[in-house]
Amino acid sequence: MKHIYEKTVTTVFIVPTLNIDREDLYNNKLINGFIADVNKEDYYQEDAVFLLFKPKDIEIFRAFLEKEYEINPFIIEDYDYEEGYVVLVYQLNPELKKDIELIKQSKYSKVSDSFKELFPLRLIDYSDPKRGTTMSIQHLIFDKDKRLLAFWEEQLGGEDFAMDPEAELWNEFSLKNEILDIETIIENENNIK
Repeated sequence: MKHIYEKTVTTVFIVPTLNIDREDLYNNKLINGFIADVNKEDYYQEDAVFLLFKPKDIEIFRAFLEKEYEINPFIIEDYDYEEGYVVLVYQLNPELKKDIELIKQSKYSKVSDSFKELFPLRLIDYSDPKRGTTMSIQHLIFDKDKRLLAFWEEQLGGEDFAMDPEAELWNEFSLKNEILDIETIIENENNIK
């Protein structure tokens, strides 16, 4: 079954800073990243990120998890939820605190150049069997790229609509969308089966 989830702001702008191989994220079925988990109040802190997976192959996932514990200094813990969900908890790099705060304020174009450099300009499209590359959405957003601006203007009102030049080109950071609530996710998945 294919899972369709809207990517959180955490997934788009914070998860890539954790230095996790993108292919590993794709192969292990990362669903989304969150800044908190409603069931883990002890981790409700500004410097943690929660990655929700629903791996199809548990052996491949275990190998990935072992590798993460060996090479990634930011991983804190992992835990399971029913129906095959697994959460990995990472500590955010404290050097990125100012930029992550800008992300949480939805000021994507205001992040530092050093933060932007954490994101590749082009990405391998792992959903494409030919493994083509695609432009990084983050750079389009950071730079307020005119192609993305034209896309949003078309989506929001057609050729007669002009966006405010000061507007950011991505969804606003909304705390309610950035907190993991596994019961809601399981309920939503059961509704699409």
